Amino acid sequence: MGLKLTNDFISLFLIEDSKVYSMGVQHVGREAYQDAEKFSVEVSDGPSSLCSKIVLISSDVYLEKLNGFNKRLPKRPLGGQESLMIAGRASYRFLGLNNTNNEPYFVSTYTIDSLFDFDSSNEEADDKLQRLILTFFKSRPNDAITVEDLFISTNYDTDTILSRIAYLKKRGILRPLFTEKLSSDEMEKILESEEGKRIGTLNEWGGEAGYLLTEDGFEKLERLILNTKPVENRYFHVVKIPELEGKKFAFVLMPFKEEDFPQAIYKEIIKTTVEKERSCLCVRSDEITEPGRLNNQIYTGIYNADIVLAEMTNENLNVAIEVGIALTLNKPVYIFTQKDPPKLFFDIKDLRMIKYNDGEDLKVKLASALRPKI
Repeated sequence: MGLKLTNDFISLFLIEDSKVYSMGVQHVGREAYQDAEKFSVEVSDGPSSLCSKIVLISSDVYLEKLNGFNKRLPKRPLGGQESLMIAGRASYRFLGLNNTNNEPYFVSTYTIDSLFDFDSSNEEADDKLQRLILTFFKSRPNDAITVEDLFISTNYDTDTILSRIAYLKKRGILRPLFTEKLSSDEMEKILESEEGKRIGTLNEWGGEAGYLLTEDGFEKLERLILNTKPVENRYFHVVKIPELEGKKFAFVLMPFKEEDFPQAIYKEIIKTTVEKERSCLCVRSDEITEPGRLNNQIYTGIYNADIVLAEMTNENLNVAIEVGIALTLNKPVYIFTQKDPPKLFFDIKDLRMIKYNDGEDLKVKLASALRPKI
């Protein structure tokens, strides 16, 4: 079977673990003996390549037209742009950033269903997609997000993604990248930009190539997410912390008095390492300047943080409680200690911890832990 792909390359953003990566997917030929098209998928973090994977898409996927396939992609035979999206999703879902297996992943009509979740409700899709979009614009406030970016980063079909984008547009949170209100000079300027060149390689779903936040879209989106799930309990409440709103940040749990723990570990090691490796703010509760109840501000910091870090050398009870809150909120938590794993706290003693000897040792080990693994 001969197949002519109308587009042989796509540039995407992959959103995972509170971080945004660049993904390039390219059609690199055909594996005749397997009757499949061959795709190379490369994921990078800025200038550094993190991993490269190979995906094969069987010819039977291309031949299947409307028989059940219309739930996954537009109602037409699989073409160039769609096949690149499928290859990217297959690489992410089954090979992954952390998977060292270099074997190609084979997509056929028998395996393609495993790439999609057909049972999710709009409420579930809203919660997932809203949080991904928030992470994206925290990391890349001047870029546009696309249907393809969300397709790669989830297991939803394009109809679900488009319907939820329409909902966010109706709520005044997202707006199309290109609108009729743009002058020809403005449009030319956008198309000549790096983002314009990226968007120019993508399909224009419904005539809209990508989406930006409206002027107050970030605040509306945060408020919408807070209202989608209960965030208050009997003891703690999410409160307003202006200096952290709309920002990507790591929240650190540890004693903040010199007599309880050497503060240079935080100021000279943890804070500088996190801000360098994750390109985000790194804060502790004692750095919050907004007046208010400290326990509510700690809860809010944990709730809104992209990652949480905890220093547990002295087995501080307050820190242990805060770690429990972070785990309950399903936050990525990095725990480090100069001793063996704390014996006092049974529920967390089996979690992976970073054991270090001194500040320089912690700097090296924390930097390694914060970098994506391939």
